[in-house]
Amino acid sequence: EPGTREARLLERALAHFAAQAAQGQLSLRMRYEYAAALQLAERYAEARRLLEAIARADPSQTGRTRLALSEIYARLGDWQNTYEILRGYPEEEPDPQVAPLLRLGEAQRQLRLGLGALTVATAAWQRFPDSTRTLEALALTRANFDSPEEALLLLSKPRVFQDRDLDRLEAVLLFRTERLAE
Repeated sequence: EPGTREARLLERALAHFAAQAAQGQLSLRMRYEYAAALQLAERYAEARRLLEAIARADPSQTGRTRLALSEIYARLGDWQNTYEILRGYPEEEPDPQVAPLLRLGEAQRQLRLGLGALTVATAAWQRFPDSTRTLEALALTRANFDSPEEALLLLSKPRVFQDRDLDRLEAVLLFRTERLAE
């Protein structure tokens, strides 16, 4: 929110980052922090350019910048670029993280790539079975592309954590599958 104390502090931090960057005095860690601050200020194009520059200057950072860029595109609702950046991630990464898998699955759902979305959502849930976010992603994907009945079955199993969004989805699926009384 412009004019708030937080916004003023963010602008001061950005000015400091910019001055340090102009002098070539930002460490790699601080360049990533700078990119994060730019995103907070909704200066996505600048954040993207900074991340791309990091990857060009240090090819060993390509994987990390790839994930950060996918976050930017997902925040912008640019599902095509999110998908393009992450589409090989599950196969290329020996130990994939949950957040990029969920972003890839969301991009595939938004682009109506049902089989890919189902494959990624299933893999994410199998890898992170206690995560309500992976359960939600798999249930949404099954509900939209595969089988609302299977999605309902998933949601009816005992969960480690209760979640209102999952409860709402379960109610919607009960209605869609006409299982309002058992």
